[in-house]
Amino acid sequence: MEELLSRLTKIEALLNVEILNNKELLTIEEAVRLTGVSKSTIYKWIASRKLSYYKPSGKIVFIKKSDLYEFITRNKYQSKIELKGSADEFIRENSKKTFTDGSI
Repeated sequence: MEELLSRLTKIEALLNVEILNNKELLTIEEAVRLTGVSKSTIYKWIASRKLSYYKPSGKIVFIKKSDLYEFITRNKYQSKIELKGSADEFIRENSKKTFTDGSI
């Protein structure tokens, strides 16, 4: 019986995620479920104007899912492999400029 309840809970969680994936506008509670951060964190982002929001009735807050993803992914830190690729690209580009402008 416990296994059945556990499986049903997992199915319910998957369905909730699927429903959230299909929505464009999220409530605070849905944003919390989608991101895994606390409700107070979402409210802090809104209060500090870091995260855009909509309040059509003056009471309920809605957040565009695309705005939420953009906010969360704003400050990306590159992996070592990405950093090495960026450094290699920088060296390649600057060495071309140095040789083509006649400074060497």
